[in-house]
Amino acid sequence: MAERCFPGISQFYAEMPAKPVTFLQLLWAFEGRKAARPTRRKQRSR
Repeated sequence: MAERCFPGISQFYAEMPAKPVTFLQLLWAFEGRKAARPTRRKQRSR
C-alpha cells in the first residue's frame, strides 16, 4: 500500500543503512530527500 501511495519508498527503505523505527520517520526521510535544494536563479533583464 505504501508503494502505491509513495512510489519508490520500498527501494528507499531497503537502501537505508539505519532503518527508522516508525513509518512516519520513514515518510519524513523519503519526502525530505525530494526537497528542492536552493538554486541560484538568473536575474530577469529589465
